[in-house]
Amino acid sequence: MSMKCFWWSQPCIEFVYNFGDLLTPMLLKHYGLMEYIEPTSGAEKADLLVVGSILQGVPSSASPLIMGSGILTDRRLSLPHAKIYALRGLLTKDRLGITTDVTVGDPGLLISEVLPKRQEKESPQHYKPIGIVPHFKHYASPRLDAYRHDARYKFINPRCEPEYVAEEICSCSAIIASSLHALIVADSYGIPNIRLTFQDGLDDVSDYKYLDYYSAIERSGYAARSITPEEINSRLRFDTNYQKNVARVKEALDKEFRRLAEDIKRNAIDTREVREAIDSGDFRKCKTLAERGDADCMNYVGDCYYDGRAADQGVERSPEKAFHWYKKSADNGFIWGFYNVGKCYCEGIGVQQNLGTAREWYKKSADMGNFWAHMRLAELGDADSMNYVGDCYYDGRAADQGVERSPEKAFHWYKKSADNGFTWGFYNVGKCYSEGIGVQQNLRTAREWYRKSADMGNYWAQQRLTELGCN
Repeated sequence: MSMKCFWWSQPCIEFVYNFGDLLTPMLLKHYGLMEYIEPTSGAEKADLLVVGSILQGVPSSASPLIMGSGILTDRRLSLPHAKIYALRGLLTKDRLGITTDVTVGDPGLLISEVLPKRQEKESPQHYKPIGIVPHFKHYASPRLDAYRHDARYKFINPRCEPEYVAEEICSCSAIIASSLHALIVADSYGIPNIRLTFQDGLDDVSDYKYLDYYSAIERSGYAARSITPEEINSRLRFDTNYQKNVARVKEALDKEFRRLAEDIKRNAIDTREVREAIDSGDFRKCKTLAERGDADCMNYVGDCYYDGRAADQGVERSPEKAFHWYKKSADNGFIWGFYNVGKCYCEGIGVQQNLGTAREWYKKSADMGNFWAHMRLAELGDADSMNYVGDCYYDGRAADQGVERSPEKAFHWYKKSADNGFTWGFYNVGKCYSEGIGVQQNLRTAREWYRKSADMGNYWAQQRLTELGCN
């Protein structure tokens, strides 16, 4: 069974990726883990999280392995079921409420282990330019125009493959960047660097992630607002003492990544044993594995007591035992354990019926990407989940759960969501009428539904109204 791993892999601009987000698969390959990994489309579905500001997308009920991830903005999170090998910095550690010792540092620092720097023979006359690596949001900033064709500088596009960006950074005498991972890559190779900030309305990139990273290597948070060689050189003369900390952090990260790799490979063997036991329907073996702590087998034992699928092995139905094992599975963070505890409370299986509690448990499963938990919540009147079910039928995001696209079903659930007053339900019904999705196209009716959503403060609904000629 593969582990699901999330990294930002959607095109940022014009179908080109941001190099920092592609460091995760490079590192996984370097540590021999790619054969165990399956990419997934969201942090909420992931079993493993590595490089990036991605923890804010993880529900508190999830139990991922975390190897150096961070939070995008300054906020508190609770991930009590996560197994943490490393976090990006001390700020993320604090915001997660972690009080025990844990390795801190961005795994991107290990790129010099993945791509060793090539040794170059340099003559005394050889001149290395100063590299400029903007965040992809800043790439087209007019503020940088004066430097694009200046021979003293090398403009490096962050929307290229990591190998190219790393090689370009290594060809520079110093790096000034608003791309966090350009700074991290420069630190990995021992190249002096300074963060560049913008004051022209483009600097919507949070300070938090930079300060979080700097906390791990014990570096000040100084950032330059100009790109003159004089300022850069004056700052770099006394801002390189932290490099000894970088070496220490790299060593610690390498140790934790190796431990992670060993755990994943060992667990892969255990997982095959679990899969074989469940697929063969061996109740005794599954119960043994459940008693050893496997949440999937706990859930399967609950299934056997619930529906009698192991009756031929002498296992009688027992709603109380079913609930007991489903609850143990949920307490160990298993997505279907959450779902089945919700089902028990919803239907009064082995426990007193309580629809409010059922919703709470279904929500835990839905937050981990379970379409069927969203469906149960929708059936219980949750307008947000109604809209999500519509999304799944519209764009196929739950195809891996056996849910096929259906424009008609998408419209049905969007309409139910709208009928329950949900702003995105209004918006999506408007979209259906605007584009003829599961219903006859009718721009006048589309405007009416977009207006309902816009009146609730939906910016995108107002944009659609403007496009349709409405003020």
